[in-house]
Amino acid sequence: MDLTFEKATAADLDAIMRNVEDVKHRGTCDWDDEYPDREIIAADIASGGTYVLRGDEGVAASICMHAKDEETHELESAPGIAWTATDAPCGLSRLCVRPELQNAGLGRRMMQSVMAEAKARGLTGIRLLASVDNPAANSLYIRLGCNRLGETRLYDWPFIAYEKLL
Repeated sequence: MDLTFEKATAADLDAIMRNVEDVKHRGTCDWDDEYPDREIIAADIASGGTYVLRGDEGVAASICMHAKDEETHELESAPGIAWTATDAPCGLSRLCVRPELQNAGLGRRMMQSVMAEAKARGLTGIRLLASVDNPAANSLYIRLGCNRLGETRLYDWPFIAYEKLL
């Protein structure tokens, strides 16, 4: 499958939201009717932090990268998590692969691409959370060499915290 990794634009909002809604209806993650919503995804795109894998059939996957100093970066407050000292980490959130394309390596490809982008921007590590109830995400992050730092609870939900130095 021929895909390009690029920064999302406002024109991608509808396609990203279709993918998000399709993933929500599969019931395989902690996303629900209220999260993430159109306003959150639009804000991610407006901040310049959303990236997509795009092919002939549109947006195949998306993810948001938050630089440490951005207002939306909340991972620092994860209770009980001792993040590794790094001067320029970023947070990754809302990885979404279109359901009919899942299990084809696109999550891995998106993560590898966004980690390369973070490194090119001078960031020194990634931080992310995965729902304890999302075995696919947890398996992916371990396979990518992310360090499992422990479990935490944010937004009234149990998560596993991961970090990887770049």
